[in-house]
Amino acid sequence: MASEQGKKMKKVFGKLGKLSVAKNHGDHVPDAIILCPFADTSRNVDIVSASDSGCPFHSHTITNDPPLTEVPDLVLRNGFSFEGNEESADLIRNIGGGDRIREGCTRFYARAFEDHTLSPFMTVFDDGAENHGNRLGNWIVEKIGSEGTPWTDSGRGGLRQQTHFKAWNSPGRDPRVRGQHFKLDDCIIWMRIHFWAMREVGLSQYPAFWTYYKDFIGHFIAVYERQAPPHTEAAAEWSADSSNIENYIQDGYKMKGVIGMGR
Repeated sequence: MASEQGKKMKKVFGKLGKLSVAKNHGDHVPDAIILCPFADTSRNVDIVSASDSGCPFHSHTITNDPPLTEVPDLVLRNGFSFEGNEESADLIRNIGGGDRIREGCTRFYARAFEDHTLSPFMTVFDDGAENHGNRLGNWIVEKIGSEGTPWTDSGRGGLRQQTHFKAWNSPGRDPRVRGQHFKLDDCIIWMRIHFWAMREVGLSQYPAFWTYYKDFIGHFIAVYERQAPPHTEAAAEWSADSSNIENYIQDGYKMKGVIGMGR
């Protein structure tokens, strides 16, 4: 069941449409009737059935490769700027390719649309979780490696800061906080829901990838809130306890223990 907050945001920005994106993660295809099954939060993630669903967004590849266990170092140029390399690219290949990341990001946005804290940041609802997920997924895959430059090739290169500026100033936000940058509570909630989505699509089952990915997210979350990285591990583990998720849903898709932190 969609949260009241998510329903409210959709009324602000218009009815959620049914657009899809081509297999090259580029051109929009309007009026599609087949959506990614992972965008429907009323259904549990079923990777096997998803691979047979005819999803126009993702390949939903099932890989039988044994999970890698050796975790490569997170490479930071000059101690700050992240750099993907062949070892990090191997992690993407091991999980089944970049579409596994896009699938997880689709599930993340479907969850974020329902969340009390995150949904007001959304400035576009009418292109669905799939297109939002593909954009974020392309950025992640380009950073970590394995598929060239899908983010840049999509024409989104250099637009990340502009997108976040729009989010900070979203008309869906309370006027008292509209324009404020992401705070500690926003970042912790973002990480909890993001890792939850990635766990749902099976990516926590790859030890090397999961450990590396936590470090990756922890590095980039610091761009928005320098107090957030120490909370990364706990945010990733939050969804491993089903009672946390049950309480969150019962509380109206609010993370009551987090809202207000760092303010």
